[in-house]
Amino acid sequence: MITIISDGSWIKPLVQMTLQELCCLPAGHVQPEWPDDLKFFVARSVEYSLEREVASEIVKATMPIDASVARGMNPKKQHEVSRLAGYLIQHCQQCDVILDIGSGLGYLGQCLTQQCGLRVLGVEWDSYRVEQGNKRHVELTNGRKMKSYSLHHTMEPSEFQSFGEMRSHLECTTETSTIVNAEKMASKPSYICDNYSNMSNMTCDCSIIPEKGANKETPVPSDCIVQLSLMDGLPSDQKPCGCHTVGDDLPKHGDNNSACLLDETAACKPLKPSTKFVIEHLSLNVTKECVKRLDELVHHFLIPGVKTKVCVVGLHCCGDLTPAVLNYFVNSSLCSIHRMVLFSCCYHKMSSSSADDHMTGSEFDHFPLSSLVKAVLKAQSCNKPSFDFNVYAARLACQETRARWLSETDKDHFTHMRHVGYRSMFEAVVSTAGCSLLQRKHKTGGRKKNFECWESYVDSCLQDYQLTGEEHSSLRSKLLEYHHYHHQYLSYIEPFTALQACLQGVFEHFVIIDRLLFLKENDLVAKSVPIFDDHVSPRSVAIVSHKT
Repeated sequence: MITIISDGSWIKPLVQMTLQELCCLPAGHVQPEWPDDLKFFVARSVEYSLEREVASEIVKATMPIDASVARGMNPKKQHEVSRLAGYLIQHCQQCDVILDIGSGLGYLGQCLTQQCGLRVLGVEWDSYRVEQGNKRHVELTNGRKMKSYSLHHTMEPSEFQSFGEMRSHLECTTETSTIVNAEKMASKPSYICDNYSNMSNMTCDCSIIPEKGANKETPVPSDCIVQLSLMDGLPSDQKPCGCHTVGDDLPKHGDNNSACLLDETAACKPLKPSTKFVIEHLSLNVTKECVKRLDELVHHFLIPGVKTKVCVVGLHCCGDLTPAVLNYFVNSSLCSIHRMVLFSCCYHKMSSSSADDHMTGSEFDHFPLSSLVKAVLKAQSCNKPSFDFNVYAARLACQETRARWLSETDKDHFTHMRHVGYRSMFEAVVSTAGCSLLQRKHKTGGRKKNFECWESYVDSCLQDYQLTGEEHSSLRSKLLEYHHYHHQYLSYIEPFTALQACLQGVFEHFVIIDRLLFLKENDLVAKSVPIFDDHVSPRSVAIVSHKT
């Protein structure tokens, strides 16, 4: 593609497009007078892109999150938890235990435990998140005991036209808590993102670890949550199967009944049968030892003598965590491990081998996983030695999707053009001048007002960094001169970004296909399922698998 662009055949038609026409390019809109190879590129990128349209039954099954459970979740996380919880209740009815990999602060697991009566074992590598997640669960349980609800054997979620109908069906005899915008949510399932259409730059779904002692509670807008508590009051023959009262205390750290693996040599000990939620400390990798240790954790979480099926869930497993989860699901020795719903993210953070071997067609240790894709990439690398699925391709695969690009305004494009162009020119001049930059504590260069013009951006950056090798005044003169001779190339940024938007879905589809093939090569049923709205959560497609 770089060769085609550099010969000028694509540049002219692309730079002549209006911003609105550029927005439509990744959706397949082309002009008759364009070069045939450009039209072919656009058509094939649409054909091979990942399908992201969410089925209506998944949207209708979106589960409202109780206000206490939603505390601390940002709107994106609320959308993911409510949509995924609804999907698990609807499609994983045979499973009554959830193994939540990369559970973080336990938002998903606490929702499933508090509101659906499921037992949840979380696994998290960061000890601070383990501590805070377990603490959060205790606060939820002791603060206000809610009655959970289940839709396993009642009406299908799609049959409820409003939450009023849901309450009528369950025949609650006790007054429920206030419902906030319930009818609005029922008629528009994407309610969670109503006030957040301007969210941007979400290429990574990893959460940031808060500082110890910092205020980790963020306000939750009232029109982004639906508060619903279902109280007892049904006749015994009408109570939905699986409803439980959540009120069991979490085992304290150091308790003999805890199964904490903070110490790698510690032996697993069974949890109390009453334990419904706990997060354990364990760092996953693609090894047999890791599979064994995770099997031990799951085994001691299950209630002895009770036949149980476990659903492995990963909500945005970053980098190598997805290959580790896939390896565990394939190689677990526990017959209770039954289903898997897995979201990947941050493909570019997968580990790369130290060996300089370009004959595999990939620079990553755990991509590809399937034998078929390995053979295809190896053949391609032999025919074209320069061909390589590298970190740049993986990074493009986890950028924002076509939906976000289609929603961009002229102002958004102009802002993006300056952000990318200004940073690129600054880095080019500094690198050529042989300067080294030391970032100061208080940055100002990222503020929007500093992108209003090149001079303002340069001055703010020179304030943000300490320079070695050249005086500020000399470097500033070079920066202003560079912009004078190169500013006309800023008009290329948005057309090039449009081509990236065309390729994003193709590259991500390629990664997901490899992982589906890996599961199928191991005699498992596997498919990709769009669950989230990708304009809210870009990594919106789950890898869903089950064992026969």
